[in-house]
Amino acid sequence: MTRFRSCSFPARRFLSGRGLTAIQFTCLLAGLLFWGSGRLSPLVGAAGATDRAATPSTTAEKATHSAAAKKRSQSSSRKTSAKESHNIAPPRRFTLAGSGLEPTHNPLLADPVMGELRAVSRPFVESATPPRRRELEQFAARHPAHQAGALAYLALGYSAIEEKRFNEAATYLKSGRAIRSQVADYLDYFLASSLQSTGRHREALEVLDGFEQRYPSSSLGGRAVLARAESWIATGQASSAAALLKSRLGALKAPEAEVLLGRACEAAGDPSAAAEAYRHAYYLYPNSDEADDAEQALNRLARRPGKVIPPASIEMRRLRAELLQSARQYRRAADAYRELAAATGGVERERALVAAAAATFQAGMTSRAYTTLAALRVSDAAADAQRLYYLGECQRRMSRGEAYLGTVRRLGEMYPNSPWHEEALFSAGNYYLLKRSPDDYARYYRMLYERFPAGKYAALAHWRVAWKNHRAGEYETARRLFQEQVTRYPDNPLAAGAGTWRCWNCGIPPTTPRIPST
Repeated sequence: MTRFRSCSFPARRFLSGRGLTAIQFTCLLAGLLFWGSGRLSPLVGAAGATDRAATPSTTAEKATHSAAAKKRSQSSSRKTSAKESHNIAPPRRFTLAGSGLEPTHNPLLADPVMGELRAVSRPFVESATPPRRRELEQFAARHPAHQAGALAYLALGYSAIEEKRFNEAATYLKSGRAIRSQVADYLDYFLASSLQSTGRHREALEVLDGFEQRYPSSSLGGRAVLARAESWIATGQASSAAALLKSRLGALKAPEAEVLLGRACEAAGDPSAAAEAYRHAYYLYPNSDEADDAEQALNRLARRPGKVIPPASIEMRRLRAELLQSARQYRRAADAYRELAAATGGVERERALVAAAAATFQAGMTSRAYTTLAALRVSDAAADAQRLYYLGECQRRMSRGEAYLGTVRRLGEMYPNSPWHEEALFSAGNYYLLKRSPDDYARYYRMLYERFPAGKYAALAHWRVAWKNHRAGEYETARRLFQEQVTRYPDNPLAAGAGTWRCWNCGIPPTTPRIPST
């Protein structure tokens, strides 16, 4: 549960990252102060203010991409420390020369008032102490008609919002709104949000009225729609809010828009439509904060007397479990798969039970996963192959070597062409690789690339067999295997290293022989 759960919905929208964080706001303010181009759209986009609707597949891809990026970052850090870090060129320093943004080309950079604002705002953005706040207030009061004054009020208002001093924030933002500036849309939006956080929804609606017409290219347009719907719900106009959200749902930020639509439909007396909206947030965006709100709302609707809310579809339940699995939320994924199994039957139930046990294993609960997998009896071949693979992995983790290898053999005998057999062969090769048993790991790796020549592990397995022969002094065999590596997997990064070691085994030592990273 997020630490902002106690805040009102409008306040949580940006305090929990749905608006601008402190760092993002600093980027925006720095762009306006130091580059002076007013509406640098790439900078504003980097501040996280876009409102494109995310799809479920995008959510899963993001989770996978984030994990992969973290691994690449860690690997890069290790390599940099291990290699000759002193040869890395220092980063280039940014310069305005030749960019067209020199003071002679950009009047805002040459404006002494903007220069004064830079000097005053820098320490305030770093730490908003009372003396620095007073200094920025005095600066803003001295420039009631200059857009530097509007920027100063925006910084003061946003700082007050972060500290939950919403009345004070509204005062600052109203003062900034009175000045004609290029951040008027930010002043309007944050003023409306501050008013909402203090329950002054009618005043917020007055500020938001005509927002999209005033600022047609603003990146806050979608957020303003959500804010308007929020105030309409609070002022008894839930039907209007629901109609607005339905008409704009594809262009609004998900899943925030779905939860708000659910609230609007619920307040308008349409529990079925509310449940559908809440389900989209809960099942399709399970890692979001809104999923918690949606779950509570669905439980509340289920307890209401009268109309019976139909259950979620099997497809949505399965998708939620898969998304949690992709995000490595293994405990929650296991629970989701068990819920799916309870809601269905037949092959779907078998696959869900096996997937739940696999997620339990990945969550580190090996003994529990082993007991479940050993007791399961499934008729579906794909599910049984997955069951045997994870049963073997449990045995490997529990240091039951003979039982583990027996399970790998059984999997190969029963489902030789299954992708889980491919995974099991690679796992067995790695098992013996860690035990420093070359003949054994070479046997499993050879079985792997012969059985699955186009598989995802084939190139690496083939390389390790070739390298094993080279280390054993079997140079003729190694040369032939390195030649095969180049021929079979020409696009694989290991092909270059294979070409190098092929020359070495022919008696032509390369200039700098080394093993490519695997």
